[in-house]
Amino acid sequence: MAIPGASDWFRGGLLTYATALKAELAGVDAGLLARRGPIDEDVAAAMARGAAQCCRADVGLAVVGVAGPDPHGGADIGTTIAAVWDGGEHVRRRVLATAERVELQRAAASMAIDLARRVVAGGRAQ
Repeated sequence: MAIPGASDWFRGGLLTYATALKAELAGVDAGLLARRGPIDEDVAAAMARGAAQCCRADVGLAVVGVAGPDPHGGADIGTTIAAVWDGGEHVRRRVLATAERVELQRAAASMAIDLARRVVAGGRAQ
């Protein structure tokens, strides 16, 4: 991390790019993944909770999406879903954008961080 003191508030994270790792590391129910696919609001919510629990953190953040070059998991290119779990409730945001791959990734990261910031600040940003 580029921010001094980040270890005071950031415990860690999971990178579950492969669908199987969403179940293995983040604890997403394999049946949910089979029924809904990896690009799904409930999957993102389960990932956020699983990440928080795995890292023993107060808040979990997850992002799933498709940046291309092809649709994936039943979702169109540009689909992004972010979910935050704050220990008791899930907050989700879904968007569909049109942009180049790198811009989609940047926009997804910004959206997810903004959603987490709003939840931590006590607001709900649905």
